[in-house]
Amino acid sequence: MRNLIYGVFLILIIITLWSSGCVRTPEGSITVSELIQNPVYDEEVTIYGRVSDLGELFCPCFTLTFGGKSVEIWYDLMVEESVTWPAVSVEGIENGDWILVTGRLRPSEGVQVRPTFWARKIKKTGTSRLETVCEDKCGDGICQEIVCQAIGCPCSETSQTCPQDCKPAGLPNPASVYCEQKGGVFQGIETPNGTIGYCSLPGGRVCEEWAFYRSNGTECNPPE
Repeated sequence: MRNLIYGVFLILIIITLWSSGCVRTPEGSITVSELIQNPVYDEEVTIYGRVSDLGELFCPCFTLTFGGKSVEIWYDLMVEESVTWPAVSVEGIENGDWILVTGRLRPSEGVQVRPTFWARKIKKTGTSRLETVCEDKCGDGICQEIVCQAIGCPCSETSQTCPQDCKPAGLPNPASVYCEQKGGVFQGIETPNGTIGYCSLPGGRVCEEWAFYRSNGTECNPPE
């Protein structure tokens, strides 16, 4: 019941932010989450989102995400009734980039992990407003899955873009577990670069938890 209330609350926040203009997308495009909510199959659309899984899947494809919703973008080997779509270059595109993809959403075929979208054009948005105004909070121990994408809001995070914060259900943060094993307690400390996770150890030492974990306790990197 608590999870249901929390989910409804998050949806209301997103709707409020969208209607107030907090969520901004490039002109002429829609977000991935909008496409999932209102699928368009019979015409080309331009969608906007953040890249992940590029070069990590067993296909010429990657994941595009916005607002907690994802599609699988194919940029090669797109064949339909003996007609092959031309391949689209992904040169210069990296995981974490915000991009625009023009193409078509494909009808569902069998069991799919996520909807499939065939690309005709891929454009990196570069130093777009949306890319530069979000605050990188990766490492604070909290997975920022649903964000407002406005000035001062945290950047959206996934298990690919921020694995130390976004763990599959049931798998704890290994740095926090190591901290506890050493008798420490997790502590989030505000810094000029955002909230950073630290391990408060017996005896008064406070160490950046991931540096402490990766070095097997030999490095501390205390807050300045």
